[in-house]
Amino acid sequence: MMNNTLKTILLAALLCLVLLAALRLYPVLQARFDASAPTTEQQEAADFTVYDSQGNAVSLSDFQGEKPLVLNFWASWCGSCKIALPNFQSAYETYGDQVQFLMINLCAYGNDDPEEALALIEEAGYTFPVYFDTDGSAMESYAVRSLPLSCFISRSGIMVYQQLGPIPIKKLPLYIEQLLEEE
Repeated sequence: MMNNTLKTILLAALLCLVLLAALRLYPVLQARFDASAPTTEQQEAADFTVYDSQGNAVSLSDFQGEKPLVLNFWASWCGSCKIALPNFQSAYETYGDQVQFLMINLCAYGNDDPEEALALIEEAGYTFPVYFDTDGSAMESYAVRSLPLSCFISRSGIMVYQQLGPIPIKKLPLYIEQLLEEE
């Protein structure tokens, strides 16, 4: 009887030690391996060509020099993208006169249907500029492998931040403010 009680106490103590170690290590590991944390390796933003809803070609370089740029790669079937779009609408309404937004729908290679994407935008009443990557130029230039992907580019064409996954609503304005400070 005493052996079973002692074993139970030792097992409980061991479990407590493991839990304490996990609690201490979690913040360290999260900071090191968090995929949602923005990358800050600055490099020149790659140029690409996308198309507006009327089929007119637009290149990233057309916008450089005027304002800092916020790119968001998304698709209408992407649940995380749908969650993030209202945050971008709010940011667009707040910063649209200071920052150029390019909301890029990835419809190349059958990734998305431009008509479904436009229907989503119209139904939600979004007013930010939407462009369509019909030939994969943007997707390939930014090696988009997961959605959403957001890129923050300075007026001089330098990629300041890149964020994989949805950006928390409170962080998007902070990233934009930091982008404006870079200028």
